[in-house]
Amino acid sequence: MVYTIFAIVMLLFMDGMFMDGVLYSSVSRNMALGNGTFWNPAFSLTMHTPFHEQPPFMLWFQSLFFKLFGTENIYPERIYCLLFLVLTVWAMAAFWKNITQDKTTTWWPVLLFLITPTISWGFINNVMENTMSLFDIVAVYFIYRYMAEDNKTVLLLPAVAFTFLASFSKGIPGLFPIAVPVVYSWCIERKILSKKAFIGGAVLLLSLIGIYLLLMPLPAAKESYVLYFKSRFPNFPNTPHSNTGNRAQLLINLLQELAMPLGLIAFLALANYLHKKPNYISKANMPKAWFFLLTALSASLPIMVSYEQRGFYLNTSMPYFAMAMAFAFAPLTGAFEGVSYKFINGFKIVLLVGFIAGIGLTLVKAGEYKRDADRLTAIKEIKKLAPKGSIIYCNKSLWTDWSLHNYLQRFGEIGLSYNEANRGDYYIKLKSDKEPVPSNYILKTTTDWLEVYYVGEFMIEG
Repeated sequence: MVYTIFAIVMLLFMDGMFMDGVLYSSVSRNMALGNGTFWNPAFSLTMHTPFHEQPPFMLWFQSLFFKLFGTENIYPERIYCLLFLVLTVWAMAAFWKNITQDKTTTWWPVLLFLITPTISWGFINNVMENTMSLFDIVAVYFIYRYMAEDNKTVLLLPAVAFTFLASFSKGIPGLFPIAVPVVYSWCIERKILSKKAFIGGAVLLLSLIGIYLLLMPLPAAKESYVLYFKSRFPNFPNTPHSNTGNRAQLLINLLQELAMPLGLIAFLALANYLHKKPNYISKANMPKAWFFLLTALSASLPIMVSYEQRGFYLNTSMPYFAMAMAFAFAPLTGAFEGVSYKFINGFKIVLLVGFIAGIGLTLVKAGEYKRDADRLTAIKEIKKLAPKGSIIYCNKSLWTDWSLHNYLQRFGEIGLSYNEANRGDYYIKLKSDKEPVPSNYILKTTTDWLEVYYVGEFMIEG
């Protein structure tokens, strides 16, 4: 688990991110600088202003990190992601401990969660699921306690609050905890719908509807949500962001993502067998395992109603898949009981060495490129020439390079334009592109990836 954590943290603090993550950090940074408001976030002078592709809460929350840690370095969004990783792990451990009353095995569901590839990818790349997942798992924790404990109706208050924050961060996918009381009734109480589950589900649903109805009289809030739904759900299920025509694509992705934790379970089962321990599956824990499995499916399968299915959308459901596997295969936590002290001491030394090496590598690699080095290098050169707030004219191939849009805004507050009527003082094109340069632009500088032109009589530098 130590190596998994440092593998995430080391890459997290290197430069370069998936384009959606850079987009969100750009909008958050702009908000911290006073460009855009809570209900009307802003991306650039040439697109997505106002930005209503997502609800505003996560963008606003991340903007606080830019105010706290500065807007001229790469670290605010990374610290934000690291904090949410730590809090998610803590929430899972607290959930496990509350159910099992055993703090010695909290590492087991956390390990299964962390070794799932999409989880490390998501936290490294600042996706919105990082925020939504934490709020949702805290909501599910309080719902579980409400159902499991007597006279704890008050626990529905934080459940409502955190479910709202999840939906206020990523929209409709964050609302799946509404179904959790029913899932608990099925799996734990063995009833189709108990009275307590009905009351819990009704309170969650009606409270959330009530919160949103209270927001709608605010003109800015109403406009924000109208534009959000128009941007995300026109021509449903063929939304503008559709990326597949296969409704089973997420199921395929799910099997791929769970291959590593299931592989670890198979390895520990083999260790149990070699130590002549017959127990692999906990029959007593199966109702809890089914509860977390169905909760995971309630978080992931509804996404399949549209043709926008991306692997990291599964991240919200992964804590519950991990908990389901952890409960079902709980006996495997003792797979190495009885091994020699020499082995245990050697293992501790390996962990210590890994911990020290992880810290060293994280410090050494911080700020280096992990992806998109060509774009990031080019943007450093562009920033030397074009002032903040500039609009740079470009050709079609660069206009559709969304990573370039995002990096230019995140690091230079510079917008791109493909519109002839909105030509700026600068023009850029790929170095390999043989398309003629528009008139009046003179080559100013080049990088390995692109050429930068300026309106005026400049000599070529270098």
